[in-house]
Amino acid sequence: MGEGAISAAIRFLCHLPFGYYAFTGVSKFEYIRDHMGVLLAPPLGHHIFVGEVFSGPIGVIGFFWNFFLWIPTISTTGGGLFLLGVVDAIVTGFIIISLAIEASFIGFTPGQCAQLGPNATPNSNLIFFQRVAEIEFKDKGVGEATCKEYYAKWYVGLVLAILYALSATANMVIGSRSGYNHGNYQSSYSRNRGLGHCLLSPVPPIMGIMRGLAEIVSSLLPSRLYYSLSVTGRHVKQWFRYRASRTKQKAPESHILVTQHASHVGLYSVLSHDAVLERIARQLHYVDAVNLSLASRRMREAMFPRQKSSLVEEKQLRYYSCVGGKKTDCWACGIQICDECSKSSRCPKSTVSFHMSLCAAACSNCYRKKLSRSYFRSHSCSCRDGRQKNPAYSYTYGGGYLNPSDPRLVCRDCHAMTDDEMQALREKRDKAMYTNLSQQPLSCTICSESLPRTGPRWWICSKCKMECRSRCHVDWSQRLDEC
Repeated sequence: MGEGAISAAIRFLCHLPFGYYAFTGVSKFEYIRDHMGVLLAPPLGHHIFVGEVFSGPIGVIGFFWNFFLWIPTISTTGGGLFLLGVVDAIVTGFIIISLAIEASFIGFTPGQCAQLGPNATPNSNLIFFQRVAEIEFKDKGVGEATCKEYYAKWYVGLVLAILYALSATANMVIGSRSGYNHGNYQSSYSRNRGLGHCLLSPVPPIMGIMRGLAEIVSSLLPSRLYYSLSVTGRHVKQWFRYRASRTKQKAPESHILVTQHASHVGLYSVLSHDAVLERIARQLHYVDAVNLSLASRRMREAMFPRQKSSLVEEKQLRYYSCVGGKKTDCWACGIQICDECSKSSRCPKSTVSFHMSLCAAACSNCYRKKLSRSYFRSHSCSCRDGRQKNPAYSYTYGGGYLNPSDPRLVCRDCHAMTDDEMQALREKRDKAMYTNLSQQPLSCTICSESLPRTGPRWWICSKCKMECRSRCHVDWSQRLDEC
């Protein structure tokens, strides 16, 4: 069953009561319209006629909405289901307004309506039905009969309002949660099973509802105002992301320094001699040399002394270690490996690598002129990993369904990790490298003009020619001396 199955079941239950409520309302609307001068004279008012407009003509529109959308609702998902919920909420509002107006002048029990009989004294609240009896004076029981028709219609409307409120709530909550998950917004607390989960579980649907209402309100604005506000909002969002990420990103480390205190005074004094260190490194792999340096702070100082250039020392260790083997880098952490100390593991490409190869930067002028209008009307790039279209799963960058695993050479330490851990480590490395590359001087992919050294960065997917809003892209460029 689809996500709209709950709403479809409620709509099916509403067919008969909605038809009775709407077409009975039409007959009452026409009767009041024909005798408005008598029925709505003071102390009554024209608000009664407004209530019958909501329950009659508008009620008929709601009935056909309910009837024709019954089956399509079953297969509706995401944003479409949310919009159905919004319309259902509007229909519920019209019904509630009509019920509130009718509650001011009708009787709610057969006993109250019996006061309109020929030999009874009616309540002052039932003056509307007294006037109906005066108009139809030939029919002695018309006032009581009309009163009973109104209270029957009112209770049917109350049941209808409750059912439609449930339908609207189900559509908006399920539609917003579906859009939240498909939009890569699923948060980590949704997997918790404690008090925090109970308190925070309404947050995603509420944010989805607010986002959907904002889109509906913005679509009603004039196109020029809508366009200006949208572009301004994108600039502000880019700037806030930039301010939030001002802390310098460090390259990921797969090998963590051991924190326990250790005493290696004798070995430290031996390794302090370059000639000895060189002879030892010839018998080691570079991974072993790095792990030895992480045994303690003294060992780290002996193998990578601070007073010397750490880069030069690292190059020397790389050169002397892994002797006789073909040297390369670990796919996950980047450490030097050779044929003897490497392991093979099947891992897919990182998401960042696809963006590095197929996304290009554009200047603000080209973005405003050629991309903003299409973006805000047709949404952003919906390509997946591999930058290929998939309508059924278009807003996800995880998954790797179009990203087959390839054999990778990794070090022994990374080979002991799980596939997800290696993938996350590679993502961090690519992210750090891509961030540094994105801060270099770039030119616009559309007009070929040089981009300013500071300011927002707009990224274009070469497959669909739409704006790519992946978080791996730099939102705001800064000067290289500030990075």
